[in-house]
Amino acid sequence: MSKRLVEIDLLIVGGGLLGMSVALLASDHNYRVLVCRMSDADVPQAETLRNQGWLQSGIRYFDEGDLQKTTTFARRMRAAGRQLHWAVGMEPPSGLQGIFRVRNEAEADRFRGRATSLGIDIGDPLAPDMAKGAVGPLFVPGAIYIRTPEVPFDEAAILTAMRDIVQARKGYVMDLDQPVELLPKPSVARGFVVRIGADVFDPPTTVLTAGAGNVPMLTGLGMTDTLTLTQTPLLVVPSVSVVPTPGIFVDRVDRFSIVTHPSSQRVPGGAMIIGVDGFSRLTKTQPSSERKISSEDANQIWERLPPTLRQHRGVSRFTAGVEVGVRGEENHARPWVAKVPKYVGLVAAVPGRATLCYSVAANDIMPLLTELQPAVVPLCGNHSAGEMLMHFEPYYNSLNDAEETNST
Repeated sequence: MSKRLVEIDLLIVGGGLLGMSVALLASDHNYRVLVCRMSDADVPQAETLRNQGWLQSGIRYFDEGDLQKTTTFARRMRAAGRQLHWAVGMEPPSGLQGIFRVRNEAEADRFRGRATSLGIDIGDPLAPDMAKGAVGPLFVPGAIYIRTPEVPFDEAAILTAMRDIVQARKGYVMDLDQPVELLPKPSVARGFVVRIGADVFDPPTTVLTAGAGNVPMLTGLGMTDTLTLTQTPLLVVPSVSVVPTPGIFVDRVDRFSIVTHPSSQRVPGGAMIIGVDGFSRLTKTQPSSERKISSEDANQIWERLPPTLRQHRGVSRFTAGVEVGVRGEENHARPWVAKVPKYVGLVAAVPGRATLCYSVAANDIMPLLTELQPAVVPLCGNHSAGEMLMHFEPYYNSLNDAEETNST
């Protein structure tokens, strides 16, 4: 049976928040778009769906170097989170929903100064009774706690809304059961084709926004040294019983963070997503279904956590998140967008952080998409429908990326 052929102006490979933001903005300009994304039926494929769900305020992204440059980046981070929600008609979460445990008064003062530069008043460190009420059994006597404008957010809901808007504007979003490949044209300098299974076609302008999936596609074009991948374990605890107030808790002394998503219809009982510093590992490209966290790392992560969290070990699981970085760049929070010089019409991008996706799409990618030429392509895969879900939702309860561990 032959596939349906459609005329499009723009092919987007990767259907996370960045790819869907590009699709949304392009359809706003009446471009006809085709988004090819891996199906999340078995495991969540988009990096968007495999992280903590943390709307970054920018307060963490001030370095000791070029203060003007880092302040500008922090302000962009804060504005971008609101733009991301407004783009789909949602009200962005707000308020001081974060609690940071800091090392000393001097660090608390630095955070207060950073917040002030962003136009936010976080006040003085919390009094001990207020801090204990906020973090419950995670409270450490004598420690210093401050409030911050960090908030959890529902990435899957935004992603679903973006996809539905794009499709309502006659765009195409297709779920694939095999990854897209890019191959150079042997006879055409600076030319390439897209292959999906048995289908090979010559697209118009193509934007790669597939996160870790960008690496094998660029490798297929002979570009092997551009991006790096770092696998980061995330612990999924199906409970919100530890932290009294759902939100974000960052312990900068013991070096772990908890994003608490409250109980909802989709996540009965809520969930805590925990990241522990020091367990990120450089990794090679691999399908999401084959990512593994070693049993040694899993055991050590549990050992690093306070007893009140370790009691949930028997009902918890791990997700292997991946951060995409640019080779030679230490700060993976910063976006990377490039026209690929070897290949006409090819743009590749990573957002740095989910919070930045809409801003990167609007300010860094869209200006590169000029003079688009239409092309006829086959509709590969299946029409994307249904609600998209985060990795910590009950639908993925069987997902556990950790190798078998000794829990005794």
